[in-house]
Amino acid sequence: MERSGDRATDLLGAAMAWAPIVLIDGFLLTRIWGTRLSLLGTVLLLGPMLLGAAIGAATARRHPTTARRWLRAGVGALIGHALQLALLITLLMLFPPRIPW
Repeated sequence: MERSGDRATDLLGAAMAWAPIVLIDGFLLTRIWGTRLSLLGTVLLLGPMLLGAAIGAATARRHPTTARRWLRAGVGALIGHALQLALLITLLMLFPPRIPW
């Protein structure tokens, strides 16, 4: 049986998980769509986030509430973006950009 405060807590957690994703991805997508490689940039930005959200929503326990599923999807999306950032930092350390000055 679910406690009365769990749904409200899950809704607040879902909002807190999805807010930075929507803001940052929205800003980055406005920058990406003005370039030649807009399709590739969109896929590279949203691919890990959508995969993480799908895995997070799918791994919710048995009979989850909608709020709990949204919370898990938001946390999965944040993890997907964190892994993407870690990969980017690793690649920049391995192959530093050559700035011609």
